[in-house]
Amino acid sequence: MPATTSAALTGGYVLEGEARWQDGIARVAWRLSDREGVVTLIPEIRVASLKGAFEAGDDALLADLSRASAEAIAQTLQTPAAKAASREPGAVSDGKSGVHLLGVAGPNTKPAQELTRALAAILTDLGVTLVEAEEDAAVLIQGQLGIAGADVAVEWVLLAPDGSIIGTLSQNNQMAGNPGESGFGARAYDIAYPIAEAVARSLGGD
Repeated sequence: MPATTSAALTGGYVLEGEARWQDGIARVAWRLSDREGVVTLIPEIRVASLKGAFEAGDDALLADLSRASAEAIAQTLQTPAAKAASREPGAVSDGKSGVHLLGVAGPNTKPAQELTRALAAILTDLGVTLVEAEEDAAVLIQGQLGIAGADVAVEWVLLAPDGSIIGTLSQNNQMAGNPGESGFGARAYDIAYPIAEAVARSLGGD
């Protein structure tokens, strides 16, 4: 795959990453966007690591992260959703353009259901067709919610119809109150919007 670090990029993608260490895992969340700034996928790479090795930029760890990242990005660019993003707006992948929501899972039922409803509503507003059958979808979306006091973490996973991972989006933030019990309310739409917008744009939605 041709790649460059030059700013003179006219016909390719821009790749940006954010690295962090958590619970014995070095993580790199990648953001891939086209020349118009449209995000097409956000895979996250994970490699087991000691915190000291991560903070020191250990050569072996960097090599493992780089290798895994290159393989994942190259593979993801061949997926139906990524191919659809490179076409004109309105184009579909293998005759499919809909999205199937697998829902948001987590120990906190109310906020998980609020996120699922918010994502469905936003996708519909953005012109994305929601389908009931997994086999009729171009992209499947699954969310995993974790809440510890005011700390909220959501991991969204985008899947191809064959079950392969297209990419992931991890969100971490602190929220006032006790969202685990009270729920998110209108804030669920703020949380769900980034993933909905990325999917809508990749499928040629408005």
